[in-house]
Amino acid sequence: LRQAQHEILNGREFEHQQSIKIEKEGTDIPDVTLIDLPGVFFAKDRKADDLEQKVKDMINERILNPMALILHVVPLNQDTDTISTWRMVRDADKDQIRTISVLTKADLALKDGKVLKKRLENIVSDFNSSQCFVVHGLAQSPIKEESELTNVSKCIQELSREDTIKVGISELS
Repeated sequence: LRQAQHEILNGREFEHQQSIKIEKEGTDIPDVTLIDLPGVFFAKDRKADDLEQKVKDMINERILNPMALILHVVPLNQDTDTISTWRMVRDADKDQIRTISVLTKADLALKDGKVLKKRLENIVSDFNSSQCFVVHGLAQSPIKEESELTNVSKCIQELSREDTIKVGISELS
């Protein structure tokens, strides 16, 4: 993968017209194309302003396609007001019929239960998404993940949101 990236970039910092294609075939694998888009960042200087805009344009180009499914992966330990992809995804899929939100790093957001509850409330109220999924990401097994996210499950129960916020990798199936 790194060799393919090096060949495509050919010394440049960014490329948005070409893709690296990795194919995996099998009878049990769905016919779907996944495009891993870079995260949005904020430029700290003039030189990076252009790159920031190119990244935003590339993301919008892909997610505005009405046939695209949007897997919106968001760290739960970050304030939702500072995550610029919320607006991009909301604008691209106003009815939230093509978007699945996966909330990661919940274990890191547990330090303050009130903050976690507020973030979960903001996410559910901000999005009309039918479901969000909270995952640990670093857990070694579904049982360990469930154990480590017990407090997240309690917050969700306190908010009476078990119908819209699911916890654990096993819920994604």
